[in-house]
Amino acid sequence: MAARELVCPAEEPESEADSPEAFAVSDEDILELVRVVATERDPVNSRHYTTASPERIKDGCDVALQLLASHLELFRRQGRRAKTGRRKHAAAIRVTLANTNETTLVLAESWVFCAYGLLPPSQPLQDG
Repeated sequence: MAARELVCPAEEPESEADSPEAFAVSDEDILELVRVVATERDPVNSRHYTTASPERIKDGCDVALQLLASHLELFRRQGRRAKTGRRKHAAAIRVTLANTNETTLVLAESWVFCAYGLLPPSQPLQDG
């Protein structure tokens, strides 16, 4: 993944300095943010987060994706009014959790938290 250039709003023309596009971050900035958030969420294991590699953070994302896939499968089955699938869902969740650890889950949670923060702001709901 190519690094994006960090742009300081003070270097931009006044008309663009207040726009969201005036702020850009590098891949390393995002990784550092994930590390900081993980450290804040779980200070006891901070030594694991401060040096977490991109691969370690991606391991957390893989676990989060596995958990979400299991939940989505159950949700779809319930939407079709299926009466089965709960045991398979519970087993899939147990296997996923048995094959990971707390620090990987905290990194996953931190990544999702940071990804949410990188999205553009929501538009206010209009009264109708």
